[in-house]
Parts: sequence; C-alpha cells; structure tokens
Amino acid sequence: MLVKLEDDGEVATIVLNRPERHNSLVPDLLEDFLEAVARVKAAAVVLAAEGRSFSTGGDLRAFADLAARADDPRVPVTSDPRLAVTSDPRLASTGYTLAARGDGSLIAVNGDSRRAVIGDSLGAVTGDPLIAGDRERGRTGEGNEALAGYAHRIVGLLNQAILALLRLDVPVVAAVHGPVTGGALGLVLACDVVLVSPEATFQPWYTTVGFGPDGGWTAMLPQRIGTARAAAIQVLDEPIDAATAVAWGLAHRIEPDVRQAARRTAERAARKRAVGVTKRLINGDLDEVAARLEAERVAFVRQIVTSEAAEGMAAFRATRDRSPTRRRAASDAPPANRRTASARAASARAANDRAANDRAASARAASDPPLTPTDQETSVPAFSPRQDTHGGAR
Repeated sequence: MLVKLEDDGEVATIVLNRPERHNSLVPDLLEDFLEAVARVKAAAVVLAAEGRSFSTGGDLRAFADLAARADDPRVPVTSDPRLAVTSDPRLASTGYTLAARGDGSLIAVNGDSRRAVIGDSLGAVTGDPLIAGDRERGRTGEGNEALAGYAHRIVGLLNQAILALLRLDVPVVAAVHGPVTGGALGLVLACDVVLVSPEATFQPWYTTVGFGPDGGWTAMLPQRIGTARAAAIQVLDEPIDAATAVAWGLAHRIEPDVRQAARRTAERAARKRAVGVTKRLINGDLDEVAARLEAERVAFVRQIVTSEAAEGMAAFRATRDRSPTRRRAASDAPPANRRTASARAASARAANDRAANDRAASARAASDPPLTPTDQETSVPAFSPRQDTHGGAR
C-alpha cells in the first residue's frame, strides 16, 4: 500500500508510504489516501510520512515521460475502451463530457450513451489549440491529450484528497519532516495543526519547472500567510524553512521528534469538544475552496502542454539521463547530517525562539514610526526571517 492507516480507536495515523520516491504523488497513492481518509473512525488523525521527505509533490518523472511521448509523433496513444468519466468546465456548453482513457489520454464522450465520439478529441470539442496540438513545438494533438489527461486526473485526485481532509469533523495534526514541495503542500494546508521538524522546508518549484501552481498554493496559501508573501515565494521559487513557517503562521510549532509530538497533540485534541463546528466555521464555505482548487486544475492542464513546461521537463529528463547511477546512489545514501536527539532538540528550541522573536519584531514594527530617509539608505531589506537559508535548492 502506498498509504498506511493505523487506527487504534483514539488516534488514526495516515502515513504516506512511498519513501523510495520521496512520497511523490501519483494517482495510486492519492486513491489509497482517499480510501484511508474514508476509513477513519478515530477521534483524531495524524498525517505523517515515511522516509526522508514528507512529500515532494507530483512525480515529475511521470510527467516527463508523458511529455517525451508527446514530443515523439511515432508513439501513438493506445486506445482503451474503459472510460473514467470526469467533468471539465470547458465542456459545459458543448453537450460532451470529458473522459480519461486507461492510458491517461483525454477524449470527449456522449454523456447519455457513454460511448466515445470518434474524432471528437478534447482539443477539437473545446477548440483549445494548446491541447489540440502545438505545431511550433511539433507535438501531436494525441500526445498533448495524453499529458493533459494525466494532469487532469492527478490534480483532480489531489483536490479530492485536500477536501476530504477539510471535511473531517475530527482534528487533523500534520507531522511534517524534510521537504514539502509542489502539490503536497495542499495536504498540509488541509490539516488543523501543523508541527514541523527543524529540517522541514516548503517550496513551490512551479516557476522553475514551468508548471501551473496546484495543491492550494494559490487557492489556500495566500489566506494563510498573506498575498504578498505567497506571491513572492512562488514567483521567486524560494523555500520556506521551519522557523519562517512558524513565524508566518504556516506551522504551529517546531518539534525535534515531530511524529511523537503529533501523536501527543492528537491525543490531546481528541479529548476536546465541539471540534467539528469549530473546523467548519474556520474553514468556511468548502464549495468556494473547491472552486478555487478546480481553477488551479484547469490552469495546470493548460500550462502542462505549453513550451515553458516542455522546456522544464526536458531539462529534468536531461539531468536524469546524464547521471542515473549517481542519483540512485544519492537517493539510497543515509543523510549526511544525521544528528543526535539532543542536538535536534536544541535546534528546535532555537528555531522556536527565533520564530517567537520574529513575531515580536513584527508586532513592534507595526507600532514603530516610519524610517527616515537616512535610515532607509542604511537599512538592509529582509525578505524573510531566515533569508540566508533560502539560496539553495532542495
């Protein structure tokens, strides 16, 4: 199973279990996740992950492999009569319904008969030239539809997973360690209490690889940390470290043993009353959240077949193909910076202290008089409380 469920009646622990690929998201994992959420019977939930990363978002290898197919006109799309009918707002006025074939390609189907309409591809029905085919780049319409179909499916499943967590009437505590990148952020944003390890980081990567944001980076994050911060982080593709995440309100607290701390927090939350109504009032209208997530999906599908995304995926394939042995060895190697429990605890205390100081500084700044011109000339602007840690990639 790509997702494990451990439920002792008081606390259920949902564990992402694809550590060899850094718990990157694929349809099978998200389907397992939805099944696990549906089976929760406990009074509280912990969301955790195996391996060195919480989750690195959508598996870029799957997108890159489909992109390679789309770039090669000799590779036809394999037909599969099994149709998984879904919905798409662009088909609302056409009388057709969007469907995904078993290989991930998209076709339009007659909603009454559920039979594929021969010759009526998604691009043809919608008139969308990007999906119908990009002659400049030499992609075939079928190739584009296979890539767009996979994107449509996986972002749709991710959105369902986010909403499933938000709809739980019991408290959900996230135990976040290591990197959280791409759409995996949405799983964290859907939790009620977020605890992070000292090494935890959050990074979008979308403007680096040329993808559209998903996983709530535009639908939910601005409400959590503010529009200006959310925009700067995504445009510049800068990571958010653990201390900054706490200072900005993305996380609640830093814990050296985050999994155990999450369990203790969930046990405490399980004994509280009126959690369901509290969550519903805080989360607001989930139909509005769903609409914003769906807007992310539509934009993601359109962006995935553009030249920007093709260039990003080509760069990924080139990196992967140049040094597969070195990367496999690197992924199997133990962390170089393994530390003792006491060292991790000291780091967590220091990071929490920094976050508290940052919040106090922000409060003081709100009441301080504006800088004089002389002060402005000599002051150094700070992008974040820990900008020096933002320079490197994951």
